[in-house]
Amino acid sequence: MATERGAACLERDSLVSRTLTPSVPVRVDYELTPLGETSYGTRCLALHGPDHRLEVSTP
Repeated sequence: MATERGAACLERDSLVSRTLTPSVPVRVDYELTPLGETSYGTRCLALHGPDHRLEVSTP
């Protein structure tokens, strides 16, 4: 899961959209936008990953 800072950057750049579901705990879903699905968006995501690899938890 990306940290809020990383996810906020992706949202700011219109690569992902965020949906909040009011529940306990609050549910936050991220989805690729049409721009995020383009080759440009994919390249941006690929470049974003290595810079934030320590902020991303793996299963």
